[in-house]
Amino acid sequence: MKAHPGATMTIYDPPGTVKRALPRAVSPANIQAWFSIIPCHTCGVRARAILLCHGHNFFSRVHPSTPRSWPEKAEDKGQEKKGHRCPSRFSCAKNNWRLKKAGLQLKEKMNFGNNKNSKPKKQKIPDSSDDESDQDNRRMEEQGAENGVADMAACYQGFDPGAYLQNNYSPAIADFERKDGLEPWKLACLHRAFTEGDVRGELLVDVGSGPSLYQVMSGCEVFNKVLLTDFLEVNRQELRSWLQDEGGCSMDWTPFLQHVCKLEGRPSSAWTEKAARLRQVIVDIVHIDVHSPQPLALDVLPSAGADCLVSAYCLESASPDLAAFTRALGHIGRLLRPGGHLLLIGTLGMTYYMAGPGVKIPTVPVNAAQVCASLKESGYTLIRLEVYRVPQDMMLCSDDSPGTFFVKAIKE
Repeated sequence: MKAHPGATMTIYDPPGTVKRALPRAVSPANIQAWFSIIPCHTCGVRARAILLCHGHNFFSRVHPSTPRSWPEKAEDKGQEKKGHRCPSRFSCAKNNWRLKKAGLQLKEKMNFGNNKNSKPKKQKIPDSSDDESDQDNRRMEEQGAENGVADMAACYQGFDPGAYLQNNYSPAIADFERKDGLEPWKLACLHRAFTEGDVRGELLVDVGSGPSLYQVMSGCEVFNKVLLTDFLEVNRQELRSWLQDEGGCSMDWTPFLQHVCKLEGRPSSAWTEKAARLRQVIVDIVHIDVHSPQPLALDVLPSAGADCLVSAYCLESASPDLAAFTRALGHIGRLLRPGGHLLLIGTLGMTYYMAGPGVKIPTVPVNAAQVCASLKESGYTLIRLEVYRVPQDMMLCSDDSPGTFFVKAIKE
């Protein structure tokens, strides 16, 4: 402001001004000045300004130090009116010990005097009120997280499996003739991951299957047991309809089975054998809640955990924010044995998708960097991350996703 007197200040100017002014404002001399005698701005009583340090927040309190008045105007001279009290919440004498204690704590923190010969003082026991405040903040954060998850669960009450499958996996959408299509890319990623040799074991768990099956079509050849899971009963019922092979299924998965057979080097006519193999290895279809620290019932998995987890379009679609997405990654990690693999498919930058007529589900618009950070925070080591960008002429009207990611990771 001194350099450019009279010039209009823009939103870009305050940071530079504060950068220059703040170091000068918080000098030791200015800080000590806070402990000087000043008049109360309300009643004129002589007061001592104390700077209280409460965690990372700094704020001033005004407390009377003497009963004498501080005359500022001619009509204010003389004794204070009888019965007059300063309206400050710290005006009573019983709070004096708090101010003294705060002043001593501040002096120790700021190292006033910088006396090298002085003996170190014993640290004071933290005030229990600070711990209570931290606990209150944590409870509020946990309550907010629970409310967000509850809101997401409420959004899914109108989920329509048939409409969802029609919007995303019908022949008009899943075009296997296009080499740049999303479905061929996803199936190729899964096929490569399951056939590289390091993903093996007895039990494969599909986390948040939804009403779809394509994500386990390659894995059923590697694992002898496949467990399907979902939060919604309507999706679990859709999967049971296909498993029982008695009709009533909303989706014909034949084109997907045929394409996976081609990836495995078999003729497309072998899709019936693959369908039979998939029905053979599916051991159960159970409820799961990825936002619970124990996502599955205790008796569902062996004590050692699953050998591999696969999950497609679940976590970012069921989480209200990035923090919940990361927590969910940690929760499902408890289902996986140490050294087990996670194969994760999800959307990039998507904010919503349609799950039925008038049913708009909000999602977390994650990016690749956030996915990698969440994996690391949740105890996974990333092996490979692949990204697919949706061609402009293949953008769907049922969502706003510009891309999809595929992750292969291992539990530390």
